Amino acid sequence: MARVVDLQDAQTLHGQLRSWAYCALDCTGTREIADTLKPRLNPLQLRTYEFEKAQQGPAVAMMLRGLNVDLPKRNAMIAQLKREQVKALREIQRLPGIVDVWDRYEKDTGFCKAEPTKKHLWHPRGADPKEQTCKRCNAPRLKLAPFNPGSSQQKKHLFYDIHKVPPMRNKTGEVSTDDDVLRRIGQRYEHLRHITDAIDNTQDLAKQLGTLNGKLTPANRYPSSFNVGAAWTGRFSSSKNPFGLGGNLQNVTERLRAVFTADPGKLLGYADLKQAESNAVAHYAGDENYIEAHAVGDVHTYVTRLVWPELPWTGNLKEDKEIAKQLPDWDPVEGHDLRFQSKRVQHGSNFGLTPQGISMLAKIPKSAATEMQTSYFRAFPFIKPYQNGIAEEIREHKPLVNALGREVTLFGRPWDPHTVKQGLAFKPQSVVADILNLAMVRVFLELEPQGVELLAQVHDALLFQFPEDRVDLAIAVARIMSVPVPITDPKGVTRTMRIESELAIGRNWGKAHPERNPHGMKEIDI
Repeated sequence: MARVVDLQDAQTLHGQLRSWAYCALDCTGTREIADTLKPRLNPLQLRTYEFEKAQQGPAVAMMLRGLNVDLPKRNAMIAQLKREQVKALREIQRLPGIVDVWDRYEKDTGFCKAEPTKKHLWHPRGADPKEQTCKRCNAPRLKLAPFNPGSSQQKKHLFYDIHKVPPMRNKTGEVSTDDDVLRRIGQRYEHLRHITDAIDNTQDLAKQLGTLNGKLTPANRYPSSFNVGAAWTGRFSSSKNPFGLGGNLQNVTERLRAVFTADPGKLLGYADLKQAESNAVAHYAGDENYIEAHAVGDVHTYVTRLVWPELPWTGNLKEDKEIAKQLPDWDPVEGHDLRFQSKRVQHGSNFGLTPQGISMLAKIPKSAATEMQTSYFRAFPFIKPYQNGIAEEIREHKPLVNALGREVTLFGRPWDPHTVKQGLAFKPQSVVADILNLAMVRVFLELEPQGVELLAQVHDALLFQFPEDRVDLAIAVARIMSVPVPITDPKGVTRTMRIESELAIGRNWGKAHPERNPHGMKEIDI
């Protein structure tokens, strides 16, 4: 029997057809633009275009899969982060100048000046809430809102109006209180350091909560979109999937990773390129000392020995790594040991930071940053001439080309330090991104048919899962990532760079710990 279509059904069907037609026109229009522009590409640009097109397959596969989530762990971590956030917000309300911010951004919340983090009861002395007093301590009521660390206007008022800090500008020239500016304020004004650190802490907790609170699929999976060629260096970016589910998996900190687990009968693998960008800098600069430092296996400990030669080094890398874990006098913070500081100095110096910039990045005194950077360039004398050569190419408006053929022309002001920093970052960052993407495509084509499932690309690493009885597949992924790349230095010498990879496997993505996380990631030999 034929179905009778009423008027409402017909209107709905007509609307759907119009939507489909609109989407189809988007697709055909995009194809026409591509067909028009493709013949105009030079051979290098065409090569990059075809390469990024090949990356679409694994990117879509990772988006559709998502990561399995341990719901009890996720809920417990969210509860813990919320407790820490409440505590941090309570502490931040007591910092100098905060109450004065409230006096400008007024909202009736029922807080009391004596205890600004607790809501109290009031003696009404009149119709105006401002005239009410607290029943507990007789302090006046505040017709105020708690300080919001995420409000740029409130932060500007706090630092520039109340604490009289000269207005600082961000990279675009605007007066700002973004993360970089806050670090500069904390570095230059020691008496405000505890305020900038407290704001940074609350924002970090909010970011972690936002990541974990991403909506899950009905199957309790955490999806993420991976955007091909999102950065001019060829790196992927990550975001919620097209349906608003999940979130940015590249934002998942070490603390949160144990929440994500392998599917039943499978293990997670995490293959990471070791010290990749600094290795690329060493080869592009043609600095034999720096290349040798990477060959020994732990460049950051090696550099630490050079920066602090007065320490009692043994010559054994494993023993010296323990020596490098001592804390400097200027920053006795757990985790910010000498090795950590030298790593920051190394990366900052490689990408054009001044001692002032390094001091803000590593949160160390400028004098210490200057001394460490001088020692660094003295140990590796070919890095600075290589950087000067890149700056000269930019001034001459020459395109920069990495070892795998990715090309970019910088159209910013050639004498601007920011433009030069972009140029210094391009070759090492783009070649590492291309190596990782090349490995990802190979894994997708060669190993997925055997049971490997790509899950995420995180900075210089691939996250995947595989059958628990096929560890050989995980080892194969790590070996594929060590792609040999010929690089020619400024002296015309060509060397083959092969960045080694590290492999860890486990039931969940977190780092293994005998008590806290016995089923986490453990490194294995490849």
